[in-house]
Amino acid sequence: KYGLLLPQGFLYGLPKNPVKARDKIVKIAKLAEELGFNSIWVVDHFIPYPFITSDNVFEAWVLLSYLASVTTNIRLGTLVSCNLYRFPTVLAKMASTLDVLSNGRLEFGIGACWYWEEFSRYGISYFKFKQRVEMLDEALQIIKLAWIKDEVTFKGKYYSVKNLILEPKPKQKPHPPITIGGSSKTLLKVIAKHANKWNFMGSLNDLENKYSMLLRICKSVRKKCDISVSYLVWAV
Repeated sequence: KYGLLLPQGFLYGLPKNPVKARDKIVKIAKLAEELGFNSIWVVDHFIPYPFITSDNVFEAWVLLSYLASVTTNIRLGTLVSCNLYRFPTVLAKMASTLDVLSNGRLEFGIGACWYWEEFSRYGISYFKFKQRVEMLDEALQIIKLAWIKDEVTFKGKYYSVKNLILEPKPKQKPHPPITIGGSSKTLLKVIAKHANKWNFMGSLNDLENKYSMLLRICKSVRKKCDISVSYLVWAV
């Protein structure tokens, strides 16, 4: 299966005019659907990367919602959402809503975050990597419960919720497929625990080694290691 990572700002080949940029994104998304791509994806950044400029960058979830309204069959994903940009209950609500409105086309991508400059400029608290991974684990516990349970109470080290009600539930059952990006050993443990799909960036040799490690970890935390792999290739 083939997915296409969409451009989201001037540095990624879009016009500086935001309306013209929007129209080009829509054109690319529709063309991807017409050509038979399985999915389209957006990154979750607020400012350009790797060069910091004042150019436009479209917010991931709003853009994905807009694209859901102008496409029909192609699947829609975040590669990947930064867990710390939105409280887990709010993100669960956003994702569930989008899955319903898109008629069950959401690919829920999430990660532990890394772009420090973005945190600094947007006034969002940044944590050490170990803490970010632990927070991702707790967030996914809450999100998955919110998608399948009528009411959720959870008390963790970082997040706590009481009597959470989330409706509507996602259209996909038991929930939209979860893609987690990253390849450190601590992150692979979270992937083995929660993910349906694992997204990898790096060399093919490293992919093979990391996937073997993931399978070993997976066998210790779940009955069936049925995690599929996506490999991100940048074409400029």
